[in-house]
Amino acid sequence: MSETADLLISLLDIDPAITINLTDENPQINIELSDDSGDLPPEYKGETEVVPKAFEDQTLKTKNTLVTKDIVVSQIPYFAVSNPAGGYTVSIAS
Repeated sequence: MSETADLLISLLDIDPAITINLTDENPQINIELSDDSGDLPPEYKGETEVVPKAFEDQTLKTKNTLVTKDIVVSQIPYFAVSNPAGGYTVSIAS
């Protein structure tokens, strides 16, 4: 007697399907990952750590890719030094 069990998992808008077919004669485990088109999106290979800049936009080209690592945005650089007038001169994101 053979039995088939299907397990469907949804992950990041991708619908991986795992089919397990175990029989006494020939046990099988088939794993297939696919989206509607049958292909996974390409893996993102770009920068994953970013330091904000004061006068420049930055875009990480992650659209339509599979991102497998966290994107880390560092805190905005901030420096303060005393000045001759008795106050502080502050430099932000430069």
